[in-house]
Amino acid sequence: MSQSRSKPESGFERLYLRPVIWGVVCSVAVCVLLLLLLSGVVTLRDVPVRLIDPMMVAVLFFASFAGGYLAARMTREKGLLMGLSCSGAFFLLLLAAGLPLTGGRFTTLLPVKLFGMLLFGAVGGILGVNLRVRHK
Repeated sequence: MSQSRSKPESGFERLYLRPVIWGVVCSVAVCVLLLLLLSGVVTLRDVPVRLIDPMMVAVLFFASFAGGYLAARMTREKGLLMGLSCSGAFFLLLLAAGLPLTGGRFTTLLPVKLFGMLLFGAVGGILGVNLRVRHK
C-alpha cells in the first residue's frame, strides 16, 4: 500500500513564495472590491469621463499596497523585497490579462502604472514589516 506523500516544503517556498502568492491574491481581491465600489459610485453619481482612468490607477496602487503589506506581514522580514515582488507579480498578471483585450498595444499609462504599483507595493511591504500590532 503506497501512501502519496508530498515532498516537504523548502525554506524558500515557505518563507518567500507562499507570501508573494497570497499577496497577489490579496491584491486581486482588493482590486475587485474597490472596482465594485467605484462602479457603484460611477453609476449613482455623474462622474466625468476624464476621472475614470485616474480612479482606476488609484485602485491599482491601493491594491498593490495591500498585497505588499500582507506579504511582508507574513514573512516579517525583507519588506521592500516582498512588496516589490508582490506588486511586480500583480502587474505581470494584469498585463497578461490585458494584452489580449487591447490587441497587444501598450499605452502611455503603462509605465506610470508599473512605477506606481512598484512604489506602493514597496511602501506596503516596508510598513508591513515595521508596523507593530499592539495588543491590549
